[in-house]
Amino acid sequence: MITVATGVKLPVEFSSLAVRAYRLIGYENRLLRNEYFTDDKKNAGDIGSGHTVTALHEVVPVGLEHTDRVRHADSLRYVTTSTKRTPKAGSELPFVSSRYKTPGASRSRLMTHPVRLAPANQHSSNDFRFAASVASFGMLLRGSE
Repeated sequence: MITVATGVKLPVEFSSLAVRAYRLIGYENRLLRNEYFTDDKKNAGDIGSGHTVTALHEVVPVGLEHTDRVRHADSLRYVTTSTKRTPKAGSELPFVSSRYKTPGASRSRLMTHPVRLAPANQHSSNDFRFAASVASFGMLLRGSE
């Protein structure tokens, strides 16, 4: 494997305007505390040339009740303060940040990307449906809620 990124961290923040709760599926043993995101001394995963990483989240929309143990939507980006403005309601679902170091570097780089909601008439891709079915099967095997 030829490493192209080290210490890769990919936190996802969901809009509390659209998401009541969520949970990351399959990386339970890789969760980092929020304050570790900016700490370059805390290492996370490495990514090799030609490799991809897929992270799936179970999402509970606002207005739906739930009983499973899931994390409530964060309110970091989606609150109104003197220095921040709330994005238009419904325009974004998650906000993805990534922090990584190039091999041999001591300081990480930050990238951010808001993900816009797709129109309701769009269908999920075959790749997404396959990944979701594999994750669901794995959750059944583990006895996950």
